[in-house]
Amino acid sequence: MDQHSCQELYGSLAFVFCSSIAVAFTVLPLLKHLYGWDLWYCLQVLWAGHKGYSQLTGSDSQYHYDAFVVFDTQNGAVRDWVYNELTVNLENTGYRRFGLCLEERDWIPGLSCIENLHNAVHCSGKTVFVLSNGDTGGETVNGVIRQAFFMVQQRLLDEKCLADGRQAVSTVSGC
Repeated sequence: MDQHSCQELYGSLAFVFCSSIAVAFTVLPLLKHLYGWDLWYCLQVLWAGHKGYSQLTGSDSQYHYDAFVVFDTQNGAVRDWVYNELTVNLENTGYRRFGLCLEERDWIPGLSCIENLHNAVHCSGKTVFVLSNGDTGGETVNGVIRQAFFMVQQRLLDEKCLADGRQAVSTVSGC
């Protein structure tokens, strides 16, 4: 056997192996930083499906609220529109009055944000997302809105709403 052929073969394999390790140690932390929570959530959904998770029967009975309104509480214009327009028109006027669940008004003090969010999503018949473009147009969605979206998505999967023709999510944009 020729000595140069072994060096070329093992040298090429060592180069490919070391390059792969270097790329993995560079890309994996970047992916964890950018998409860590999303990947964790996807793994949890897949693991729950693998274990045979199903929604408990009887939890679909009566809702405490007609809708849970999710909006950016830090944006003053959106907050004013929700409290002065949406809430007034839906809760206080008209023949059919709707019961709305709002973060700053109806959440229970002392419970964690995720517990309050879970209670709001599951005690409401629908979830309304109020989205705005913002002043700069490049603002990101805050954590509560993002978590609410994932909880509503899980609720849709639990209730199989797409097959039943029911709708649990509504969006309002352009505020």
